[in-house]
Formats: sequence, structure tokens, C-alpha cells
Amino acid sequence: MARQRCERRIAALAEPPTPPPPSPRTVGEQVAYWMETVHRNGRATTNRTYRWVIDTMIVPGLGTRRMTELKTSHVKRWVADLEHTGKAAKTISMARTLLKSALDLAVQDELIVRNPVVGVKIPRVRRSGGKALSVVQARQLLDAAVGDRLELAIRLALGLGLRRGEVCGLRCADID
Repeated sequence: MARQRCERRIAALAEPPTPPPPSPRTVGEQVAYWMETVHRNGRATTNRTYRWVIDTMIVPGLGTRRMTELKTSHVKRWVADLEHTGKAAKTISMARTLLKSALDLAVQDELIVRNPVVGVKIPRVRRSGGKALSVVQARQLLDAAVGDRLELAIRLALGLGLRRGEVCGLRCADID
């Protein structure tokens, strides 16, 4: 009895998964559904950025394709097209991540068997080194800032190595 149960389970695992019934939902509709359900409580700036990525990259490239017809080769071509149009590697990475998340939800909802985005390589994000002023350039900046309303901010930034946001965020209570 137990042996037969085990054999049935093993046979069930060996069989390929039954494909879901064809979903009429397109990639664009799935991404919109993902935004409404999963990411509806995100920060306003994040939602704006995601909406921009969806509207300018995902929907024009893959939005009209049915999810059940989407293949890894389509996603690879889409990434290559984004690269050729001059999109930054970080932007392409974000678009791929959003698409993957939306299609992961479709897999969870059993609308598709597997996510075609998995395994698609994206261009490497090139790290750029910081740009620092030379001593001569720093001296010229300090000389030019004398008497300006931003002189103190410039002195703080140069003297302490602070970034602009850090200088702007300082309050009198922060200074000893």
C-alpha cells in the first residue's frame, strides 16, 4: 500500500507540469495588475519611477504579447533592444526586475508555468569612480565663494568631504 502511494507520487513528479489554460492576459495587463496589487502601497516617488519604467520600456517592448506566448528569447531581444537604444545598464536592470516580479506573480497565480525572465542576463552596471577636485581647483572654488551666501556650505563640503545632500541636511543643532 505505502509502496504504491510512493510510486504514484514519484510518477506524478516525473510528469511534466500540466500547462495552465491559455490566459488572455497580456504582459502589459499583468504588470498593471502587479502594480495595483503588490506595489500599491509603495512610496509615491518609487511608484512614479516604476510607472515610468513600465510605460516607457516594458509596455512598448512586450506589453501586447500574451503571457503564455512570452519566451525567454523575446525577453533577451527586448533587453538587447533597450541596450541599443542607449538605456543605461541600471535602468535596464530595473526594468528587468519589475518584469520578473510581475511574472513571478503570474507563476504564483498559476497563469504561466515558468517565468521566462529567469536566466536572462542584463548588461553589467559600470561603477564610475568619484570625481574629486584637485588642490588647485579646491582653492579656486574657495576663493570664488568668498562673500557668497553658500560660502559656508562650500567650506563644509570641501573641508569635511561632505556630499551636497549631507550639507543641505545639516541643522544648527547638528554642529558642535
